[in-house]
Amino acid sequence: MRFSISGDSIDSDTIGDIAIGKYLIPLNDSNSLAVATSVPDAITTALKVVAIRSMPVGGDFGLGYVTTYVCITQKDDIVDSGNFIKTFSVPNQVGTSVINNTSGTISLVVAGSLTSIAATFTNSKDSVVTIGGVTQVSGITTNTFTSPVTYVVTSEGGIAKNYVVTASLAEYELTTSVDENTTLVVTREGTPITSADELVYGDVLTISTTYATGSEKDALTLNGEVFTSGETHTVVGDVAIVASSKYIEYTLAISDTGSTTTITKDGEPIITGATIYYGDELVISAVPVDPATIVAITVNDVAFTSGETHSVVGNTIVVSVGS
Repeated sequence: MRFSISGDSIDSDTIGDIAIGKYLIPLNDSNSLAVATSVPDAITTALKVVAIRSMPVGGDFGLGYVTTYVCITQKDDIVDSGNFIKTFSVPNQVGTSVINNTSGTISLVVAGSLTSIAATFTNSKDSVVTIGGVTQVSGITTNTFTSPVTYVVTSEGGIAKNYVVTASLAEYELTTSVDENTTLVVTREGTPITSADELVYGDVLTISTTYATGSEKDALTLNGEVFTSGETHTVVGDVAIVASSKYIEYTLAISDTGSTTTITKDGEPIITGATIYYGDELVISAVPVDPATIVAITVNDVAFTSGETHSVVGNTIVVSVGS
């Protein structure tokens, strides 16, 4: 609806600020209207000045001209100060933007690149949005958000309001699970990181594993997928790394001539061809077939004393000869 408001109904202290695009709002409990740049949250109805005219009026004091203000009604959810950003979003956004019209700030989180972004926004009717003097078109004009960007919203009446838009990259968690014989190293830009460090979208991680002596890779996965040690991963979400090892398998070979060789592991006898592992403790004993002879024992070509213990460090060849 349109109204023509006479100047004598406007508060004398604020009428000097009146202009197209300004608002007329109730002044406390009086019958006067006050001039305001924007509509306070507590006000549900206001009049927006869209034109200023002089027109003749009559009365007891004769015909004269007074200034009148042509206004339109703004009410409830359509109240519009003329220089607001109402909605703001970008591609690959996480959640919704936080818009603070009082402080003129907009904050948002993005799971994607912060360069060449075409923001989609809605602004007050008849207002113009610019950045550095360049008019912005919703969904078309691109900008880089690696640092805060200031949008300027100018109302139809020429009143400008700044909005500082701050975009941050989405944060993610790193979790790791390794066994006692596996060493996992995760680096970001050459610096080692742990599960205590936050990841952000686009981080490039180098993931490497090493294993204790006698152990080798059993499995290495990233987010459930097989991963190769030493390669890189670009973060697009939470990162879960699982690395496990296994003991290297070795083989036992026994050769005895003129003797009987007995080998036990954990108290249990084992025979030639048995699978053994790094660190296994083997008790090796040999007795001659002929009691009158003696036995010479070697383990991997090194002289060995019957009844002693050998710690496995690789394939093990036991030779005992009675003579």
